[in-house]
Amino acid sequence: MHAPSRLVCLSPLALGLAPGVASPFDPSVAPAAVKWIAHVDVEAMQASEAGRFILANKQMLDIDADDIEEMNRILQLNMERDLKGFTVYNGSGGERDDAIGVATFSAEVEKQAERLAREAPTFKKVVDGDFTYFSWIDQEEVRCAAILPSKGGAALRTVVITPDAASLREAAAVVAGKSPSIAADSPLLSRRPAPGSVIFASAIEFPRERGDDMARVLQQAQGGTLDIGETNGEIFGDLVVRAGKPQAAGDIAQVGNGLMALGRMMGAEDPETKRLADALSAITITVEGSNVVVKARYPAAKAVEALRQAADARAADEDNDGEHHQHHGKKGRKGNHEGEKPKY
Repeated sequence: MHAPSRLVCLSPLALGLAPGVASPFDPSVAPAAVKWIAHVDVEAMQASEAGRFILANKQMLDIDADDIEEMNRILQLNMERDLKGFTVYNGSGGERDDAIGVATFSAEVEKQAERLAREAPTFKKVVDGDFTYFSWIDQEEVRCAAILPSKGGAALRTVVITPDAASLREAAAVVAGKSPSIAADSPLLSRRPAPGSVIFASAIEFPRERGDDMARVLQQAQGGTLDIGETNGEIFGDLVVRAGKPQAAGDIAQVGNGLMALGRMMGAEDPETKRLADALSAITITVEGSNVVVKARYPAAKAVEALRQAADARAADEDNDGEHHQHHGKKGRKGNHEGEKPKY
């Protein structure tokens, strides 16, 4: 049993979610000492033009949803209905394996967790005094989860997922309001998700283990925020990097603008990458004091058209591949959906 812990690293593009209860960014679920936090707003993705097209055409766009399907099978849940949104933040070790997830589910998750505790040998229900949680084996490592009441009402549950029981108690105490959460004046909250935000992330610092040129430039940075979504028919992306000093901000912006210019030049020379050049032209990189500000604005209709063309091209490839294998008496590479056309 290892699928539930994958919740903390699932791509929102893999979530074929049906309209449901909103799960907006709530910083009160994370402790005061957190260094980075990320949130996916499921309802905003469902409501966006680009999101609807992606969710309706995951297979044709070759988006891997295997983790979702495995979780559906093991948990006997319908993630397209039962998962409402999730937040991830760093654990005490600072590594991805230590990340802590806080997800909003329908109340069905509690029923299925109880069932698994009765039926699955590696899935255990643990009662430790006044604290009840579940544990299971994830690739030879123990994972733990607590199912708590949700602020969203009786039909929902908040599920906290951690690498061990000790961190689970700490994380659950924050969600329950018994331990301090991120302070309102924290640099992590210097910016909040804009209307229509789908993915929001904020960090006090960036990873520093890599040694390439870009990593050395980013070592001058002191964190930043990322906000991606869609509003009023326009996809937006806003990245703010806190460089600490104006000179450092200028250095980072110079590297970014150089890469952008190179991309636009390559796109202009190659018809196949012209759409990439068009997208790059919608991005601006400027310096505001000690901050590097990257803004992207792109019409949602144009993005959907680009995705539609990609889906059409993939469908044509499947048709050609199927015809080739049929000619040789074999099934096509994706025989179960050869020739499938994108949904609009």
